[in-house]
Amino acid sequence: MRGDTVETLILATVPKMGGSVPLPQRTSVRSVAAYINHGRWVVNCPDCNGAELVDLSDLRFFCLNALCDRPDGGQWLSVVLPANRGEIESEILKRKMPNRNWLQVETVADLRAENAAEGIA
Repeated sequence: MRGDTVETLILATVPKMGGSVPLPQRTSVRSVAAYINHGRWVVNCPDCNGAELVDLSDLRFFCLNALCDRPDGGQWLSVVLPANRGEIESEILKRKMPNRNWLQVETVADLRAENAAEGIA
């Protein structure tokens, strides 16, 4: 489904799994913070800890775990990216896979120090 948005993917997938999806315009007041795992922006569901990839052109999240409780009635959650995303990505892209990782607790200075320790300019 290359080229599709997260919305079209979810609207096509969830009904096939026997579930339903609320209208995409309904977004919960809750949000989820994104992190980088193996070079991919990812978010974890705050309810079941399931992980989904982030669509950087559509910063909404909908948990695809069929066993998730979804206390917000299955509403979409807003995805929050760090304000200094470009700096983080710049440092991460210097690394080889699978070492392109970043967690919200790490600063750009932390990434630079890790890169320096590994001999990455």
